[in-house]
Amino acid sequence: MPIELNALETARFGIIAARVTDAHATPGEIDAASREKGVQMLTVRIAVSDLTRVHAFEAAGYQLMDTLVYYGRSLDDLPPQRAKPQGISCREGLPQDAEAVARVARAGFTGYMGHYHSDPPLCHNSCPLV
Repeated sequence: MPIELNALETARFGIIAARVTDAHATPGEIDAASREKGVQMLTVRIAVSDLTRVHAFEAAGYQLMDTLVYYGRSLDDLPPQRAKPQGISCREGLPQDAEAVARVARAGFTGYMGHYHSDPPLCHNSCPLV
């Protein structure tokens, strides 16, 4: 089966959601598996360098909703460590820190527009994450 159901997105949006797990499956194979499972929203990740696959999905009616950019850096040539600023410490988070961490996360993602916002049929104001 070239897809698997996505329990998190199914619960979040109240529709049957799935993701493609077979990077070589054709749009036709994916569509057949989606119909068999009653999928209403499907996530497919395709490398931007694989233009043949991108174009095949576009031709089959798929729409781009989001892009991912990955950055990397070698750790072999890091500059010397600077002295830590005075009065700042780091420690592992504890259960009693959960609300403070949630406030930081909410502030950090305020105004974030991801692929959920690019798909008009999805709920935008009543969903717990958006």
